[in-house]
Amino acid sequence: MTDELAIALNRHIAKTDKEQRIKNAMDALIKEINMGDSTEVGEMMGKSLTFQHPTLQQCFMGALLKTIEVHGMKDYTDARNDASVKWAKELSQSPLGMGGFPFI
Repeated sequence: MTDELAIALNRHIAKTDKEQRIKNAMDALIKEINMGDSTEVGEMMGKSLTFQHPTLQQCFMGALLKTIEVHGMKDYTDARNDASVKWAKELSQSPLGMGGFPFI
């Protein structure tokens, strides 16, 4: 196997592993929300975030902003998610949602 092929394979494996870790984390959060109170989960997440390094806090909020942007791109909605998709679309198109946050 050539070095270039080995590097490409390692990158693919790392990306696949990352995607699975993120999916697992999201599944765990969604399960908690489904079993209880989404406001409580959000409050716990916010409190937990305050104990993280400031740069990671900023990066996490950027990831949430991107999540909101992607949610606002949905083509299909129904009564169960229409309000959140409309809100996400509006926020993403507002000056508050554009550009993300700087990495410092």
